[in-house]
Amino acid sequence: MDPNTGAVPLYRACTACRRLTVPVEDAKKTCRKCRTKSSERARRKREEAYAEATLHAHNPEGPSPQNTEPSDQSLRRKPEKALRELEGEEQRRAIKMMKDSINIAAQRSHTVKWSYLSP
Repeated sequence: MDPNTGAVPLYRACTACRRLTVPVEDAKKTCRKCRTKSSERARRKREEAYAEATLHAHNPEGPSPQNTEPSDQSLRRKPEKALRELEGEEQRRAIKMMKDSINIAAQRSHTVKWSYLSP
């Protein structure tokens, strides 16, 4: 409801494009145009995956290793190192990340365990 006029809005913003084109009584969150684009994108993605799987079925060795690496230098990842190979701040940061992930996993399992026991 508009606080100035008291009028009830007929449309709300699409979550994808932010245009006021989604009817308020409609259960969908995106407008028809964005849903169409999304479904076309998903169909294209499925077709590409199918084509890649078909290509891989015809070539069981798969793509050559030089073709699988990203062409852009910024997309390449550093090779991973073992914890004992790290030194100084890198090692402390890696250990802290591992401890944090263990604590988060423990909190999640504890929450799940108690949520099943509550009435």
